[in-house]
Amino acid sequence: ASKMPPMRGVSALLATLAAGLASPASASSPFSSFLAQPARPNVLILLVDDLGYGDIGAYGNSTIKTPHIDLLAAEGIKLTQHLAASPICTPSRASLLTGRHAVRLGLTGSKIARVMPSPATPGGIPLEEMTIASMLRKAGYATGMVGKWHVGMGSNCSHCPLAHGFDSYWGMPVTNVQACAQKGEWMTQSSMLHFITDQWPASLVFRAALALLAISASLVLSGKLSSRAFFAQCALTFALLYTVYWVPSTIMLLNHKACVLYEGNAVIEQPVQLKYLTHRETHHAVRFIDEHARRADERPFFLYMAYTKVHTALFVADEREGLSAHGPYGDNVEEMDWSVGEILAALERHGLGDNTWVYMSSDNGPWRESRDEGGACGFAPGDSEHEMAGSKAQTWECGLRVPGIIRWRARYGRTGRVEHAATSNLDIFPTIAAIAGLPVPPHVSERAYAPAPAGIVDGRDLSPLLEARLPAGEPLHDFIFHYCDLTVSAVRHGRYKAHFATTKWEDERAHTCPSALVCKCAAVAHDPPLVFDIVADPAERRPIAPGSDAEADAAVARMREARARQEASVIGVPSQTERRPEVGNFPCCGFPHPGWRRILAVLLDRCGC
Repeated sequence: ASKMPPMRGVSALLATLAAGLASPASASSPFSSFLAQPARPNVLILLVDDLGYGDIGAYGNSTIKTPHIDLLAAEGIKLTQHLAASPICTPSRASLLTGRHAVRLGLTGSKIARVMPSPATPGGIPLEEMTIASMLRKAGYATGMVGKWHVGMGSNCSHCPLAHGFDSYWGMPVTNVQACAQKGEWMTQSSMLHFITDQWPASLVFRAALALLAISASLVLSGKLSSRAFFAQCALTFALLYTVYWVPSTIMLLNHKACVLYEGNAVIEQPVQLKYLTHRETHHAVRFIDEHARRADERPFFLYMAYTKVHTALFVADEREGLSAHGPYGDNVEEMDWSVGEILAALERHGLGDNTWVYMSSDNGPWRESRDEGGACGFAPGDSEHEMAGSKAQTWECGLRVPGIIRWRARYGRTGRVEHAATSNLDIFPTIAAIAGLPVPPHVSERAYAPAPAGIVDGRDLSPLLEARLPAGEPLHDFIFHYCDLTVSAVRHGRYKAHFATTKWEDERAHTCPSALVCKCAAVAHDPPLVFDIVADPAERRPIAPGSDAEADAAVARMREARARQEASVIGVPSQTERRPEVGNFPCCGFPHPGWRRILAVLLDRCGC
């Protein structure tokens, strides 16, 4: 395993952790008593990509077969109002790993890219930030990751999983997209057209080139420009467009060579072969458990299994094709459930099922723009007739509310409980700190930090809820903030949710934007905000008119104040997702070292293994 990078600018929390771990046998160490105890739980996170709230049996789907996830829910605690910190993958995953809103980390954007668009993009989770893995490794845990990373690779893997506390890694460091399909498909024509004509600065160059050619053509027709000069200008314009579009597309997720598979910090497959990828991911996850099971009493483990599924491009093993009642998407969900079963069976085989804290969820809601290849929003408690509104990348409920299942039989028993309190994947970091016996990091609201430094989290320890110690009706969170890129576009408070900005749908019926990859999440501002009783109206169909409900009006006033405080606590961190990808950073199997040879290999399409 690679060494952890030096910690820079860390908070008092990180200093406390470092001091405690420097002398674990010391009686003064906050870790000493727990390091001596064999009962510390193993930790397993099962994160699915783009899984809808309504895609599994435990959350109401009666046609897609998910027996292993359903059993996990039957033995654990099902959260019915579990929320992604962001409705899109990179910021949501960064928040899960750090307990902090991604805007504090620079892992979101507003103009060009809301996610990491290329393996060649510099940066990632800042190295001074503590992740679940680095926290647990410092506390003596063995740590491993399998699957999708997508929170930044940096230059030559300087921000890959091994740089953030994982002892081992096997998986895709970016993401699965249509370009990764077995046929090497590039993005759909409509999406590519959207990129060219609507995404700045590409759109600016494209429109300027068209305008220049139109002016030149008119000059030729009027006799003021020769045909030879016009054709020379056309050639130069083509060269410009080649530079602006073709070269970037070579290193973006438009190219199937950007779909890479890594082991540790090295690329081992380019482009990735998807067909049996879930089987291979499962094999590596089970092998990690097998290797660490015998020492789990003295050195527990943390495994982060981040599935490449069920994001498009869809893929399943040959023997699983056509088995579900929902076409390729259903096949993918059922294959993912099979994998969950294999991993949970490995725990049971080693007698670790009781003392392993298991968390299963999705990074965000389903991608409805993909139509039959996307999941279902589902029906939330409170409305069994109307599906939740929106889609992935939107702060409507469908983009945010995701399955959330937690099981720890040794502490919570085989409960099969259902909890309706609002929770967030931001809560997982402080909760894992608590169950591992580590200091729970301070919440941003508990300190007068403006802005909040590293080590101050936005999540809450879920232990009072999970251990049934939270008084009935008492919320775990006073406020939950739903970010659209860099701004808080919606706020939750008690039973109310206020939208300060929403999506402008192209397809009002489907709540989608078919001509683009995803909708712009804050296209329409609302003042006063749109307000919903999210308990009685989770489908967000009946906005509460201002002045018609005194309780709702009071809640909106509090949400306005809380929103202002939250935004004041965020320093102006430059967006890392919008940094320019660099050709020299592009992974190139056969050319592991940076330099001109790698750059030529990338541009000439000579990378591969």
